[in-house]
Amino acid sequence: MMKVIMTGGGTGGHIYPALAIAQGILDNIPDSEVLYVGGKNSMEKELAGKAGFPFYEIEVAPLPRKLSLQTLKNCHTAWKAVGKARKLVKEYQPDLIIGTGGYVCGPMVLAGHLAKVPTMIHEQNAVPGKTNKLLGRMVDRVCLGFPNTAQCFPKPERCVYTGLPVRKEILAQNKADSRKVLGLPLDKPVLLVTGGSQGAHAINAVMEQLYNPLLAKGIEIRHITGKREYEKIQAFADKKNFNDYPNLHLLAYGYHMEHCLTACDLVVGRAGASFIAEVTAVGRPSILIPYPYAVYNHQEANGRVVEKKGGAVVLLEKDMTAQRLEQEICSLLLDKTRLAAMAEAAWQCGNRHAVEDILKEIRQLVQK
Repeated sequence: MMKVIMTGGGTGGHIYPALAIAQGILDNIPDSEVLYVGGKNSMEKELAGKAGFPFYEIEVAPLPRKLSLQTLKNCHTAWKAVGKARKLVKEYQPDLIIGTGGYVCGPMVLAGHLAKVPTMIHEQNAVPGKTNKLLGRMVDRVCLGFPNTAQCFPKPERCVYTGLPVRKEILAQNKADSRKVLGLPLDKPVLLVTGGSQGAHAINAVMEQLYNPLLAKGIEIRHITGKREYEKIQAFADKKNFNDYPNLHLLAYGYHMEHCLTACDLVVGRAGASFIAEVTAVGRPSILIPYPYAVYNHQEANGRVVEKKGGAVVLLEKDMTAQRLEQEICSLLLDKTRLAAMAEAAWQCGNRHAVEDILKEIRQLVQK
């Protein structure tokens, strides 16, 4: 029996890779079990539960950068979290602890290190987060989502590029079948626009100005607005009679994202690591608009890696006008030769074997 503690939380970018690795362990390593450890009343608790993993709660809190009374309170919470994590390690007796980032990851991986349990972390971004950078000093292995991130860690010899796990459903689709599922024509250019699960106001605001010129060119637009702004944008489309165009598709949330990604010819979206991993895994060209307030500006760093290889165009939010975005979209969608070259470059950037590569590292650590 191989027992693994999986931990990571706070955002989907930490949670989805954790779930993909956890499922890969169960699917490929016989007689294994995974316990997911996360924050109280957290997103990871909900998602791990839906995925069928047993869940253990540890209350955690971020450490503010400026010294204050809240800092002392959060330090006390963190100390208690380490104590609870150490108790769990003693009782559960895991063979391996894997962290994918977020505040919950720190106490759990530290507890494993103190108990001399093999530990591993996965860093999704081109620029490591604060927690993973600290943990990089003590863990036995650091798996990287981008190939040149090892230099950011204090012990680069313990780093290995594996890529970022992508859901099996996404890799299993093809363009023709996905277009049939979504009711999209096979012979028209399809644009997918998304700001992530919460949406992106800046992207939405510019897209409202682009519906008319893009629709008039016969481009199929599938715009995932996010739940917060869906009704407002739908009302705007109704008022402007854009719904008379059968080629405008507004969605509040990216349900069936596996079909949305594989059906399109071009993607406009943020530059989160998980999103880039999915886009490149299916070889779709993209216009990436990094979230400007991401910690350490890691989204721009992510996007620049793909741009340098020729698979994406990075457009900073401060430079994103309706005219500029329309120009970028049309210069790609209406130039099949350039689009095909970018698609090939995006495909070359993608890693469709990340789970297998991570499992290889897991087996080496536990020698099972």
